[in-house]
Amino acid sequence: MKKNPSSRAVIIIIVLWTWLGLLGSVRHMLAFGACKSRGNLEELKMLGLGPVYWLDYNRTGNKLAVASGAGAVVIWNLGKGEVERVLVGHRAAVVAVTWSPDGLMIASGSTDHMIKIWEVDTGIMIRTLKGHKDWVHSVAWSPDGKRIASGSYDRTVKLWDADTGSLIRTLVGHNDWVMSVSWSPDSSKIASGGDTTVRIWDVRTGEALQTLRGHGHWVWTVAWSPDGSKIASGSEDHTVQVWNAENGEVIWTLIGHFASVRAVVWSPDASKIASGGWDGRVHVWEAATGRLIRARPTGKTYAGFYVSWAPDGSQIASASFSALEIWEAETGELVKALFGHTDVIMSLAWSPDGSRIAGGDMQEQVHVWDMETGRRIHILATGDRMGAGGVTSLAWSPDGSKIVSALSVVGSDTIFLWDAEAGTLLRTLPDGAFALAWSPDGSQIAAGGFRGIKIWEVETGELIQSLNGHAFYVSSLAWSQDGSILGVCRK
Repeated sequence: MKKNPSSRAVIIIIVLWTWLGLLGSVRHMLAFGACKSRGNLEELKMLGLGPVYWLDYNRTGNKLAVASGAGAVVIWNLGKGEVERVLVGHRAAVVAVTWSPDGLMIASGSTDHMIKIWEVDTGIMIRTLKGHKDWVHSVAWSPDGKRIASGSYDRTVKLWDADTGSLIRTLVGHNDWVMSVSWSPDSSKIASGGDTTVRIWDVRTGEALQTLRGHGHWVWTVAWSPDGSKIASGSEDHTVQVWNAENGEVIWTLIGHFASVRAVVWSPDASKIASGGWDGRVHVWEAATGRLIRARPTGKTYAGFYVSWAPDGSQIASASFSALEIWEAETGELVKALFGHTDVIMSLAWSPDGSRIAGGDMQEQVHVWDMETGRRIHILATGDRMGAGGVTSLAWSPDGSKIVSALSVVGSDTIFLWDAEAGTLLRTLPDGAFALAWSPDGSQIAAGGFRGIKIWEVETGELIQSLNGHAFYVSSLAWSQDGSILGVCRK
């Protein structure tokens, strides 16, 4: 597009009404709007595919499966410290993941109400299990490998044949959402957490054997001990309860978290319990005494959502919306952080030659990474945080020399133009945007925000034209190769 868009361009407005997999969070709407580009797996691999909702080690402990809020399962090779495979097929956020006991397959549960079975080596989706009427919040493969259990917001637990995908049985009894399911080590029973109770089921008959009552609020997570003698549960009441699996009595009430406990996991030898909370802490407890051994603060709220113990007991993985950390179970020492951002990643953009990638987050920073070395080249930031918001959109200039980023904060929206080589600020534009796009010749920037689009002159910072009339916000923009047409995706 040249200097006067009104006289030399045709504006095509493409209205795409789509829905987001994960509702209820403005952060997720901004970061993973359905009009955003999908399918650039290398881009998604580099920055972790958005919010992390569950973790599961394979049996040998050399791989970690991550449930992603952007609708995929990420498989990390921990030995190499890199993404090995990204499994894409769900239509919404993936919030649960589990390995088959032999490590050859993965089952994933999603807010699209479905469970998918994947072949790990090829990444092929083998089958889709349909039957739940609401979000599938938990999946667990039986230790004998024959069945899969799933817990859903539809208040049911379902048992599936792992080989055929057929539904074996539906377990009904919870009065509200089922948040977590866990198998007994001998595959004969299932513990499920939902409403304010933990329920134990006989797999063969479907009978509810026990209802464990003791939590004062929602039960988020349950885990059967490796020796089968105990069950641990984490709750919105900030506590971990340890139960006798045989008689249902409470052995310990573990108090130490300051917010809801979202994950509990046993060490392989059943001697310890790790719990992750909304307070950003991972606690390690001694199972025999209930004593708190270690409290590992991450320094950020929401950074201890989910935990997983390595099969050899030496390490623990913890995850949040924006970070995935591996640390020594014995000392609490950080081994490696697989993501570099310190807050929710809201936007991503590749350089034109594919050598670099930029990610914007809710710390109002843009991180620029070298794809070959994995080294972070620049952190583009203005200094002090401006408020509650984040970098909602990014775009590289066609020659790769500049980056434009949009910062949206309460009361102050700004577009920043950066020198990509030097990492310095070139110019600011007094506007916010959810979508940014450079004209093919690099002379202009289109910025789409609430109810309209603005076209800016790069060299001078001059506003050339305002295109108004949208009912809500513009979530994606694309120029035609000759610069005469601008495609728009709106929400």
